[in-house]
Amino acid sequence: MIRSINYLNRMCLGIFVGCTSYVLLGSMAYASTAVTKLPEDTPKIIIYNARDDGQGDENCQIPILKTEVDFKNNTYGCDNDQAYSFELKNVPSMTKISFLSESSCDLDDADADWIFNVITRNKNTSVPQLFLQGFKASLDIKLANPERHVILAPGLELSGGLFNRYNIEGKLSCVRIEPSTPDLSSSTGVSTQVGAAIKTAEPTGSSINTANASSYINLWGKHPDQGGDGILDCTIPTWTKYTHRFQIWTDENGYSMSPTNPQKCPNDDVYAMQFVNVASGTLIYLSSEAACYKNREDNHTPDWTALLKVTNKTTTIARVEITELYEADVKIGKPLPVDMNAAGLVLVDRKYVQGNIKGKLSCIEITPPTPDLTASVK
Repeated sequence: MIRSINYLNRMCLGIFVGCTSYVLLGSMAYASTAVTKLPEDTPKIIIYNARDDGQGDENCQIPILKTEVDFKNNTYGCDNDQAYSFELKNVPSMTKISFLSESSCDLDDADADWIFNVITRNKNTSVPQLFLQGFKASLDIKLANPERHVILAPGLELSGGLFNRYNIEGKLSCVRIEPSTPDLSSSTGVSTQVGAAIKTAEPTGSSINTANASSYINLWGKHPDQGGDGILDCTIPTWTKYTHRFQIWTDENGYSMSPTNPQKCPNDDVYAMQFVNVASGTLIYLSSEAACYKNREDNHTPDWTALLKVTNKTTTIARVEITELYEADVKIGKPLPVDMNAAGLVLVDRKYVQGNIKGKLSCIEITPPTPDLTASVK
């Protein structure tokens, strides 16, 4: 054994550069993939990547300190352009957090793809996994209604930001953290950012979990496996009651009405739905007609309709093809079959008269559970 060790030592001395390089490269490779694991009770942000099943693989953990974490170069093991979602653990009240698409971490970058600024409103705020994709709809509401308090989750408010272009999923490159200070205004530096008001619209009671602006449904085009482009058509928020009509429609008096389509969903192009953090009790009504409840041409029933109800708390489902709702093994009044991977969805009702279902969605109506907890506090 001694002879073998001495022999290896002589070999390494003879090829010193090669051995040293091997050791250093191995150490560097290990360091670059190391992820900081913080104690359980440490105030922190946990960043998640995506998995095929819609769940999250941990990317990294960031302590709540005044810091800028560049995902291209950091000590926490955060990987750039991989993150889809995050979780908060024991974060003090009034902590300001910014999620940025650019690794420069510059809040003054008016050409950044997107910036989302949030602020914690509860003592020791802990928030389960939230997907950044849903923040676009929330930011639209905030920028259109600066005085409105947009609550993303219990104790977490969207204070402002900017949005120039997609993509959001897998494009997080920086997290900025400003721990709580006596100053209750939002962070400065983003020209289109809206300051958070001091008074908060924070509902009380356990039912607060049923209404938050990070709840949404993604509507998708035709899947690539079926010859489509598979792109995301639009995002429908599910925390407020609204009827999304994708094209001109005719009311009961025969008058032509404009679309009610703030999310700019394309008509006759939606094939599938993805549910993210949708609250239990939410009703989702689907119709082939932009008039929703009647055919806009002949005042008869739509070609097809379906009504779904969410039964699991904060339901997240990777993808449901709308045509699957009309298959024989999908029963009215029953949960969707296990092989659809749609746990938490019940088919309340459906009707089919005629026509194609694939790509023919023209209206979706969202009815959140009551009471409505999203109203602003005046």
